Amino acid sequence: MLPKLREFRRPTRIIFGDADPYLNKGVAQRFHELFPVSDLFLVPGARHFVQMDEPAQVASLILATPRTIK
Repeated sequence: MLPKLREFRRPTRIIFGDADPYLNKGVAQRFHELFPVSDLFLVPGARHFVQMDEPAQVASLILATPRTIK
């Protein structure tokens, strides 16, 4: 499946919690490397359920266009 991920050309937003003990920053970075058109966001203090730990921030990242993210 890895070659197929590398061929995926649609914009992909990768959102992980920076304190996730299971899918850690290294896993997040690997996903970012595999998807050629991706943005990686590590949400400070969020753990494995980043959408539950920081719902407003995750929603903001999902809804934002690339130009509006700081």
